[in-house]
Amino acid sequence: MNPNRITRRAVLRWTGAALATGTVLGKRATIAGTAEENGVANETGSKRSVICVYVRGGMSHVDSFDPKPDSAADQPFQSIQTRIPGVLFSELVPELAARADRFTIIRGMSHTENDHEPGERYFKTGRTDATQETPSLGAIAAFTRGWQVPPAYVAIPKTVPDFGFLGSSCAAFEVGGNAAAMPPADVHEVMRRQELLRRLGSQVGGVGAVSRSIASHREASRRAWAIASDESMRLLNDFSKESESTLAAYGQTNVGRYLIMARRLAEAGSSFVTVELDGWDHHANLAGALKKQLPPLDRAVAGLVDDLNARGLSQRVLVVVTTEFGRDPIMVPSSNGAGRGHWSRAYSNLAFGGNAPGGAVLGRTDKRGGSVVDNPVSPADLWATMAHHVGLKMESPTLLPEGQKLNVVGQRLF
Repeated sequence: MNPNRITRRAVLRWTGAALATGTVLGKRATIAGTAEENGVANETGSKRSVICVYVRGGMSHVDSFDPKPDSAADQPFQSIQTRIPGVLFSELVPELAARADRFTIIRGMSHTENDHEPGERYFKTGRTDATQETPSLGAIAAFTRGWQVPPAYVAIPKTVPDFGFLGSSCAAFEVGGNAAAMPPADVHEVMRRQELLRRLGSQVGGVGAVSRSIASHREASRRAWAIASDESMRLLNDFSKESESTLAAYGQTNVGRYLIMARRLAEAGSSFVTVELDGWDHHANLAGALKKQLPPLDRAVAGLVDDLNARGLSQRVLVVVTTEFGRDPIMVPSSNGAGRGHWSRAYSNLAFGGNAPGGAVLGRTDKRGGSVVDNPVSPADLWATMAHHVGLKMESPTLLPEGQKLNVVGQRLF
């Protein structure tokens, strides 16, 4: 057996939440309207995808995409010239520096949510007043697209629940696990469960709530079967058919394989694919940690940029590299090595593909990287940009169910 395949556990876990709440048969399971009727701008927009590389914990902007070599602030790494004259990156991201003319560098990211949970929620929902009931962009994409294979919203390897009031039928499909060590999906197990539900349903059909529960289970099983029996999904993390040059371009790392899977999903029709990388909250040992973490990220994102260009997908797929906030330009001593505190007043993102102009720098920070002094950009602006790319009509009365309002005040960036 090839160990590099999507797990049965991933398939069944995705439907498990829906089974527990009985929400599988919501609007998302029964949408039959056109893309226009469901709050999607047009069929061209419905074929577009966003790949969001979300660096959870708060990636340091002054140690990656906005170094300050002439500042009095602490700078543990050297700066290098990018392909954009006068624009510097950290020495830890040379591959992206060599491709800086292909993407937009957003150096004006700024907001006031200086803790992880509210910062992440703001980015995912576009709202500062968001609660756990506020759905993320990915969940809204799942709601408007309806059920499909591959799923409209996918998380690699996983994400926190963010479907809000839309219900668990709009949860992200989680690939889960280590990208290099996944056993194959057990299609026979899914079939066995499907047959069991069929028999149970034939015994209790028409008995009110019990019948609805069985119907919900049937729908969850149908979706699990559709995914487990689809060859592209079953082989999503089988890398044996990728060329050695492609694997080398992305890097033989988890993040490299995650981004190959993300490219496959976007190419196949997923609307919103989030690749979530944990472990970037560097209050201590920042230099040591970034020496290990930034080079694989640098190579993987560069590989994705090259791959999308080579496949003619750079207009269809928008890639965003983001985080919930930056880090304090001043290092804080620690017994485990100096680190940086949370810093939401200034940080950096990257955007490639879609309508993102190559070689552009959006926003500017002060000499030490502590505040944005030109063209501030909010997470709501980034949210609106991604939503527009996948064709969501921000003001559509049918974008959300039961007259719910989106209430995102952001403006698209490009």
